[in-house]
Amino acid sequence: MSNLFKFETLKKDFLNSLNPSQYKLLENLSFYSSCITDFIFRHPQELFYVYESLDKPLLGRENLIKEALELLNIEKEDEFITKLTFFKMKHFARIVAKDIYKKHHLIQLTEEYSYLADACFEVAYQKAYSKYLQKFGTPIDELTGKPAGGSVIALGKHGGTDLNYYSDVDVMYIYSGEGATEKGITNREFFTKVFTDTTVYLTRRNAETVAWNVDLDLRPEGRKGLLTYSIPFLENYYWSVGRTWERHMLIKARHAAGDENTTNEFLAVITPFVYRKSLSKEIIDDILNMKKMIEKHSKPKNPDEIDVKKSEGGIREIEFIVQVFQLLHGGHDPSLRERETVRALRKIVEKGLLSEEKGKFLEDAYIFLRNLEHVIQLKNCVQTQILNLKNASEYAKKLGFDSEEKFLEKLEAVRKNVKRIFESLGGEEEKELTPIQAYIITKVNEEIALEYLKSLGFKDPKWALNLITSIFEDEEYLLLSEKYKNLLIDFLSKLEEYLKETKAKESLLINLNKFFTEGKIYRLFTIALESKSKLVDFIIEVAKTTDYATNLMIKDKELIDLAFITSKPLSNREDFEKELKIIKIEDRVESLKKLKKITEVLATLEYLHKIKTHSPIARLKKLNNTITNLADFILESLYKINEGSKS
Repeated sequence: MSNLFKFETLKKDFLNSLNPSQYKLLENLSFYSSCITDFIFRHPQELFYVYESLDKPLLGRENLIKEALELLNIEKEDEFITKLTFFKMKHFARIVAKDIYKKHHLIQLTEEYSYLADACFEVAYQKAYSKYLQKFGTPIDELTGKPAGGSVIALGKHGGTDLNYYSDVDVMYIYSGEGATEKGITNREFFTKVFTDTTVYLTRRNAETVAWNVDLDLRPEGRKGLLTYSIPFLENYYWSVGRTWERHMLIKARHAAGDENTTNEFLAVITPFVYRKSLSKEIIDDILNMKKMIEKHSKPKNPDEIDVKKSEGGIREIEFIVQVFQLLHGGHDPSLRERETVRALRKIVEKGLLSEEKGKFLEDAYIFLRNLEHVIQLKNCVQTQILNLKNASEYAKKLGFDSEEKFLEKLEAVRKNVKRIFESLGGEEEKELTPIQAYIITKVNEEIALEYLKSLGFKDPKWALNLITSIFEDEEYLLLSEKYKNLLIDFLSKLEEYLKETKAKESLLINLNKFFTEGKIYRLFTIALESKSKLVDFIIEVAKTTDYATNLMIKDKELIDLAFITSKPLSNREDFEKELKIIKIEDRVESLKKLKKITEVLATLEYLHKIKTHSPIARLKKLNNTITNLADFILESLYKINEGSKS
């Protein structure tokens, strides 16, 4: 069936009106991209705009923003969203057409496309800001007394001005400082409303599809984090608990929209964090091993598929090579702090850090792989980097190869040599990770982690993965040092063994999650892991066997230590007296309350442990005796306290 079937059937007059060059352009666009074809079908006149733009210069950031801001005259939000999406699609078609006809270098086109995203964010931000400024008044920074600013920070390929044609747009929303508006709501509330609407304007589906897919996962605390953070918070966060991957990620940070002064202040704060004057080899090893983990757990299940981004010798390896050199040397040489990958690679070669031969090869390989990635994505207008070999002949033609064989030979040679250069950078021998550990670290290949949890016996693996993940997204976890974070991640493999062995795996996971997210035992638990204390096994045993004891302990963390130290069940007056000496609380009534809780925890654990070895009657008798003896002891003690107070 012809790529122009819809036009031939429903818009024959339009096709007949085209000159040969215009017809060829439409034919090429329909061959490369179904969504651009649909856009032109809805708005045939835009083909003429695209055609006339072919030999014109790229518009650049300033002109794109100037055009986008004309949309602020539209009052109705639904109409604004539709027109904004139209604006995006019109310029997307222009950029892709220039790419098909090779009118500009790839890095110029991806830069233009990144600036198109900037323009959309700018007009969306300004519309949202104006709306809430009118409603709540100006937000005032309490430290300066001046109006607080908000801005959109571009990250990832958007930040590097080499955005994919079909990619999530990675951003972070920030504001200059805390305070309140003239009409009394906090700056955080104000900017949360502004950025919520900004996101809605860009992501709401409409008659023109969707403008952009906005990804906010790179902000502090990821999906569990706030929508927007102040600069003082971000400064404290990155300098106190910032992780290696965040330093790596912030290489690309730049201004996208909003108040540029706010962005500049943010960049001034994070630059010393990203580019250290000295950087240990261990941090570089972390980055390289992170790439290897992503690669290992991103292999397509189908042998006829290749992930051109994440697989061995793929796009991400080239980006990691460049960023390792930037992190190692950017602290001393500011000229290496280039966000765009190809330009950064050229700087690295210019400084003599990489040979000209390797630099030229990596640049050519990067352009080849990015072009391949684009034709894959344009085919069905989806975010994917998976090359299905059954489509190799089509992609070979789109990339200008004489045959499928030559295309596949080129791809194999590129991947082989990129991998060789990447591996020459070194990196410690990678740890063997379980699928759950790999998912927690990389946040990729969720389906593999889910399949693994299903093999452990979970009927609802998604529920189980969410419980585990939430432990590693809690604020208390983020405040741990890198060493203790790694200890807790290492512990996951042991947790998986517990989950395999116990039938009550759901109860174990629920209670362990409570211990961490409600009881906040992060520091206690990781110190126990470091010292190889049996306290870890004790906590697991409690989580596995008793909801009651778990709930007592998360409300009173001291019970964990006291019950663990005591370990042997308390059953008589002598036991109770000894335990009170350990408790050491001056207030006799409070010490008795603590004794009651400890006795209940230990008695419950003993009762549950003897289910298989003792008869129900024997276990109940033992439990009743303990509780009765405890009640007698406490009543007698309270009587003595009361009598003492009378005298």
